Amino acid sequence: MNIKHEVVNFNGIDKIYIYVEVANEVEFGEEFLHPDENHGFLNKLKAYVNQKVEFKKNDMAVLIVNGILIGAISLAVFTNASENKIIENAQLSNQQNYEVALDYVNKEAKDKAKELEINKANIILEENAIKADEVVTPAPVVAAPVKAVYASKTTSAPAKTATVAVTGKTIRLNTNGSVVTINLEDYVIGVVASEIPVTFHPEAIKSQAIAARTFAMKKSSQGAILLNSSANQTYKSEAQLKQMWGSSYTANYNKIKSAVNSTQGLVLTYNGGYIDALYHTMSNSKTEMPKYVWGSNLPYLQSVSSNWDTKVKGFESSINVTYATLSSKLGKTINGNTEFKVLSETVSGRVENIKIGDSTYSGVKLRSLLGLKSTDFTIVKGATNVTITTKGSGHGVGMSQYGANEAAKEGYSYERILKHYYTGVAIVKK
Repeated sequence: MNIKHEVVNFNGIDKIYIYVEVANEVEFGEEFLHPDENHGFLNKLKAYVNQKVEFKKNDMAVLIVNGILIGAISLAVFTNASENKIIENAQLSNQQNYEVALDYVNKEAKDKAKELEINKANIILEENAIKADEVVTPAPVVAAPVKAVYASKTTSAPAKTATVAVTGKTIRLNTNGSVVTINLEDYVIGVVASEIPVTFHPEAIKSQAIAARTFAMKKSSQGAILLNSSANQTYKSEAQLKQMWGSSYTANYNKIKSAVNSTQGLVLTYNGGYIDALYHTMSNSKTEMPKYVWGSNLPYLQSVSSNWDTKVKGFESSINVTYATLSSKLGKTINGNTEFKVLSETVSGRVENIKIGDSTYSGVKLRSLLGLKSTDFTIVKGATNVTITTKGSGHGVGMSQYGANEAAKEGYSYERILKHYYTGVAIVKK
C-alpha cells in the first residue's frame, strides 16, 4: 500500500489531496462494509496522516484511492482512537447497474466536488473494477461483493495533465497519475493489443474492439477518466507496442488497426444506452451471472453457453498449495483433517459458497485469497497439501475472449459473437 499527498492552492485556499494505491481493493472495500473489523487500510492511512500531513483539527482532505476520487474526509478522525469511520454521513444506495456501491451524500463532499468541477461519476465496484480478470495475490484484485464508493479522479493541478491535439472523439486516460487526452480509436487499438493475443481471429479482434470502445464511451459519457489498469482496461502506447512486438510490430499493429478501423464508431447498446461491456479471459463452458460476483444483475448479462472454451489449451489447470500456505492466506489453521465442502454452486457451475473447517467463504472471496484463475474449482486433499483444479479464467461475466476466438474460427462474425454473449443488445454507430 503506497500513500502520498499534496497541497494544492485553489482560489487562494490550500486543499489537501491524499493519494492511496492499494494492491487488494477487496480489502479496501471491506473496511467500509465491515468497519468494526480491522483490515489494515485505515491503520496505515492513519499512521501516514499523523506522521506526514500537516493539518489543523477541522481540516478536510480529498481521498483518492487507485486514481478514484472517494470523497472528502475529515482529518480530525485521525487524532482520536476511532478508526472505524472516515467518511461520515454516507448512506447505501442501489445503483441501476450490476454494481452495489456507496453513494457519498455528505453535503460538504458534494460542495467540494462542485467546487472542483468534478462531475459525479459512474459508481463502480472496486474491482473499481469492471474487469476482474487476472486475479493473483497480492496483485490487484477486483472480485468481491463489497460496497465502496468510487468517482473519477480530478485534481486542479494542471502540471499533471497533458492535452494532445486530436480530432474526433477522445477519452481521458490516467496512467500512473498523468492524465492525457487520446483519440478514441487510437485508444481502442492500444487496448485491444493489450487485452488479447494478436494471433486471434480478425472477427474476435473486432468483437474485442467494439467491447473496449463501448466501455470507454460509457465511462467518458459520464465524465470519468479511464484508468490504465485491470480495474478498467489496460492500454499500451505505440512505443510500448514496438518494444513488446519488436520486429513483428508493423504486421501486428496493422492487423489490430485494421480490425479496429473496420468497426470504427460501433458500440453496444441496450434500450438506447451503452452497456457495461464486461469480458473475461476464458469461460468454464458457461458465462456467469453478475449477481454472483457483484450482487446484482443486468438484463443483457445472462449466463450463456460457451463450450468453445473447452477446446482451448489451459482450459483446465491445477496448483498444489501446502496446508501451511492455506493457513497463512486464510488466517486459520488448515491441515489434513480440515473438511472442504462446497455448499452451493452458481447457475454456471462455479462455486458460490464453500465451507472450510468452521468458516464459510464465497467462491469469489476464496478465489481472491488464493489467487485462483476462476471460481470453478475443486479441492482434493493430500498428506501435506491440497490440489486445486480450476476451469476457465476470470470472473466469467460477459464475453469470453478465448471463446470468441474459437467461435470466430467456426465462422461466427463479430456481430454474431457479440449478440451471443450480450443478450438483446444492438450494435450501433455513434
